[in-house]
Order: sequence, then structure tokens, then C-alpha cells
Amino acid sequence: MSENNLKKNGCGGFLLGVIFTLVLITGASVWFFLSNKQAQQILSEQINQTVADKLPETETVENASKSKPSVTSNTSVTESSQVSAVPTEKALNVQATHPNGTVGRLTKISFTKDDSKVEMSVINGSKNTIELNNNGKGMVLVDDLGKQYSLAAPASNPDLEILPGTTLKGEFIFIGKVSPETKFLNLITNHQSGGNETLSQIPKMEFFIPLGSQEEVEGEEGERG
Repeated sequence: MSENNLKKNGCGGFLLGVIFTLVLITGASVWFFLSNKQAQQILSEQINQTVADKLPETETVENASKSKPSVTSNTSVTESSQVSAVPTEKALNVQATHPNGTVGRLTKISFTKDDSKVEMSVINGSKNTIELNNNGKGMVLVDDLGKQYSLAAPASNPDLEILPGTTLKGEFIFIGKVSPETKFLNLITNHQSGGNETLSQIPKMEFFIPLGSQEEVEGEEGERG
């Protein structure tokens, strides 16, 4: 009986030893797995931090928008600083002739905020009395934009009558401010009822008055020619 007990005790001890060994192995495996996972996580964090340190700093969208300099529109400045083509005053040497023998010459034009003044002399080379402002409303200035400026006819001679062989000379005022964008003007005598006949007593003459740059003037003259 005692020998059998010893065998049983021996077998039981062996089983306990095996179980204890398995528990130790299992615990060691679990510990190693957990330890290895933590080590991988720590290593991964260190690698990510190293890569992040080496990359250049980038601005967030919010910071980038804040750091960009503001851009203001220059439209108002450009419009307000626009250079006018119309001078305050300009010397002229513009001449026009008519088949009836009338010769006209413009020597100067000046501008104010209310009107334009033209210095003009006209010689009546015909045998008849002529008029430049028939019915008191025939002589006008017309700009390249299509606007018309009427003559402020002198009370003493509203029709601008000129006797044969005499000269009419003076400063003639046209009502209205000329637009800053105007490139040229045309002074026209008897623009409504004037004619080009050799015996005409209401001669229609046209004087071209350039105001813009030389290139613009040459372009306009080319179109007119």
C-alpha cells in the first residue's frame, strides 16, 4: 500500500510540475508579448517624432491666411489719377478756306469748367456779305464723343456778319465744359444751313482742333482722310 501511495504521489507531483511549467511558459509569453507591443509602440512614437522634427514647419490654413498681406484695389486711385487729354490752353495754327473766297484761321483755344474760348479771324474774300452764325445758332464746337457746344453769340453781331473785303477777328465763347476724354474738336460755321457753293453767303467751314497726343491726332487725321 505504501508503494502505491508513493507512485500516486510521484505522479501527482509530476503533473503539478508540468502544470506549473506550462503556467510559467504562458505567463512569460504573455509578458513578452505585452512588453514587445509596448516596445513597438514606444519605438514607433520615437520614429514618428524624429521624422516630424526633420520635416519643415508648415502653416495651417488659418495661420497662412492671417500671414498673407492684404491686397487693396487700385481702381479708385487709377480713376482719380487719370490724366486729362484736354489742356487748359493750347496755341493753334488751324486754317480753313471756302470756295467763295472766305479764309478762316484759329490761333488759340482755352478751357474753363464752364466754357471753351477760341481766338479766330475770318477774311471775307467774296463780293457779298457773309454770315458765319446764320440765324444766331449756326456756329458750334463738336467733340469726338458727339457732344455739341453752342456759341454764345455776341449781342452786337449775333449772326457774325462780315462785309466784303473785311476781317472779323475776336474771341468766341462756346458754352459747356469739354469732357476730359476728348481727343479733338471740330469748329463748324453754319453747320445746319451752310453750303459749299462759290456764291454762298452762309459758308460752311470746318476747323479740326487736335487735343490728344500726336499719335492720337495722326490716327484721327488718318481716319478723316
